[in-house]
Amino acid sequence: KSGKDPEIKPATLTMSAAAPLSASLRAVSGGKIINNGLISTNSALDFSNSTDTNSSVSIGNGGTFEATSFSGNVVADSNITLGGFENEYTNTDSFVGEDKGLNITSGSYLFNADKVLNNNGNTDVVMTMKDFSEVVDNSSLSDFLSENYAEKNNESLFNSLKSAQNSAQFDRNINDLFGQDMLESLTFEDLNILRELNFDMNNNLFEQKKGSFSLSDGISTINGEKFGSSSQYALSGYNDGNTTVAVGLAVSDVRVNGNTKRNNKMDKNIMLSMPIGHKIGGFELVTSPKLGLAHGNYEREGLNGMSYDGNIERKMFALMNEARYPLNLEGIKVVPSAEFNLMGYNIKAREDKKQYSLEINSQNHYSVESGLGLNLEKVFTPSKNSKLKFNGGVAIYKEFADPYDLKVGMNEMNGTYKLKDEKHGDKRTLVRFGAEYNVKENLDISAMIRTNIDREYRTDAGIGLKYNF
Repeated sequence: KSGKDPEIKPATLTMSAAAPLSASLRAVSGGKIINNGLISTNSALDFSNSTDTNSSVSIGNGGTFEATSFSGNVVADSNITLGGFENEYTNTDSFVGEDKGLNITSGSYLFNADKVLNNNGNTDVVMTMKDFSEVVDNSSLSDFLSENYAEKNNESLFNSLKSAQNSAQFDRNINDLFGQDMLESLTFEDLNILRELNFDMNNNLFEQKKGSFSLSDGISTINGEKFGSSSQYALSGYNDGNTTVAVGLAVSDVRVNGNTKRNNKMDKNIMLSMPIGHKIGGFELVTSPKLGLAHGNYEREGLNGMSYDGNIERKMFALMNEARYPLNLEGIKVVPSAEFNLMGYNIKAREDKKQYSLEINSQNHYSVESGLGLNLEKVFTPSKNSKLKFNGGVAIYKEFADPYDLKVGMNEMNGTYKLKDEKHGDKRTLVRFGAEYNVKENLDISAMIRTNIDREYRTDAGIGLKYNF
């Protein structure tokens, strides 16, 4: 009545009944027109006149456009595919009128959309599902989805995937549903704590004088808001001049945050170590059996902001082996080293049972790793009763097993899928720099920075406090 064309601005107009199109109905500024009913006009309908760059007109489930002819772009709405487990969905008589350049695109990333002339001379919209292997990079997960779709399990989950309009939305739904952001890094964090405690204990083992010794050492590490840990351990033993035997007990608290504030994990780890060191022919050799338990809780943000609370338990064992050959070159201690480490753990986790909740049934994983390293140390004596030591080094590691796979199941779905930590592969480089200040004879404070170079760069910083009894 105002003489202006009706416009749909950033909103959605859904037509579910018959409506005449006597005036030009337009969607602008991100608006959408979704026709689930009947929209008709007694003239030609060019959809390019009905939208601007960021807006769209869609044909939805049960919808029909009637006009003398059609041209322009129309989206086949994802609601055509909702419900059921078909590989092909047809919206019959979507366009009643002559096709003069009608272009159909899919409003579902999981489906392709085509126009097909039917026996009545009208145009149907046919949506054909892609294979899950085309849209999901994780082959185990794509197989898991394919099998459950064929078995007609969990219709609401597949509806959420069908509703994703583009690859970004689809990938986000996959991540939220299947816990990739939260769960895939669990193994690396466990092994990272174990490796760093072993490195620190080995350093302390070879620094002891002849006779009995006891010490307490604490290390706190942070990586911005993503990661934080606090470890405290006691190490006691005896050094006869060539062989050192000790027992160590470590307690660690670990915090891991994911990509959102509601993806987080808190852990407490207890580790018993029994390192045995021996000096022979200039070499320093150490083997260290370890046993550990870990228990933690996590919160995970799922689809549409749904929150999941889970608990996770691990039992760990390891046999860590290292050979060093210290050299003194003009006051700088140069220490080449070689490592061969066997680590294993049993893991299980369960979330409170609800829609799309996940479960990790009890399973064993192993790491078999070798490494070559070079470390440099320089000691200064600022005063008679204090020492300042700087150190830096690099180590290169090769993994021979596959510790970063987790088999995960989902409520109301059959089978399991594998989550693989794509940030960590079978080769990594570790660079360390640190300083240690001997405040007095039995008290040291330290600081360090270490960077793990893998498929991602990760730098942690930490401080420590050591007391020799």
